[in-house]
Amino acid sequence: MKVNFLLFTIAALFISCSKDLGPEETLREFINYRFNTGQSKSKVLSYLEETIKEETEQFLFINKQELTAEEIEKKNKEIELFLNPEGYKKRDFKILHKNCNETRCFITYSLAYTQGGSENDSLTEVKKIAEIKVFDKEWKIVDITNVKTYIEGKKTISN
Repeated sequence: MKVNFLLFTIAALFISCSKDLGPEETLREFINYRFNTGQSKSKVLSYLEETIKEETEQFLFINKQELTAEEIEKKNKEIELFLNPEGYKKRDFKILHKNCNETRCFITYSLAYTQGGSENDSLTEVKKIAEIKVFDKEWKIVDITNVKTYIEGKKTISN
């Protein structure tokens, strides 16, 4: 009897953890993942629809034949910052509005984060609209449009 209960509990847990993500959950998971360090290119790209995925892949690709050593080093630093956003800390994420049907969803959201590693560094608040569509039963991010950006610098700018 205990074995059956244990098997039933494990099966229920497995089924509940493998549910399909809706548009809101996909966006939340993507935002949360983007604030983690040690991201992988493949995981970031897995959230994206083909067009935006190709644009991102082009950014992450280095054609060493066409670049100088200095340009390759600069590009490697940009890619490292893109995949390991150290010093950025998510403060708040809110879904403000959504307009969805079965295959497409527009989600307006606000995101606040600090930059610089300490509480006294700059605070950035952005308002964006994400377009998310269903492709092969999975919600994928098609586009993200910036609506508004507010930056509160806590330190003075020096030359």
